[in-house]
Amino acid sequence: LNKSKGISNVDYSLPSIIMMQRNLAVMISIIEENDDLLQSTLAYLDVVTLSKKKQVSIRWEEICTVVIDQKVKKQQPFESKQELMFTIMKYRKIKDNDFGGNNNNNN
Repeated sequence: LNKSKGISNVDYSLPSIIMMQRNLAVMISIIEENDDLLQSTLAYLDVVTLSKKKQVSIRWEEICTVVIDQKVKKQQPFESKQELMFTIMKYRKIKDNDFGGNNNNNN
């Protein structure tokens, strides 16, 4: 049999794909069962995304709330209106790039 290989030399045969899916399911279950690991993973998300993830389940709501609280405690208040405006513009520019939008802020 000629197994199809991708550019990265990954075996994409059916048995290999099934094994990859099983391994992924095991990794996900390990993360979901370990609150500390899940909190560490979710800490990479921004507060808006975390707020949306709170809807998954009661457990996720509790974990996301803890992560959001930790993020908020780390934030320092802005010293001036200019600093606040600069941060908002920077955030909007990053979000526009994340979603493939243009950087025209004509609002």
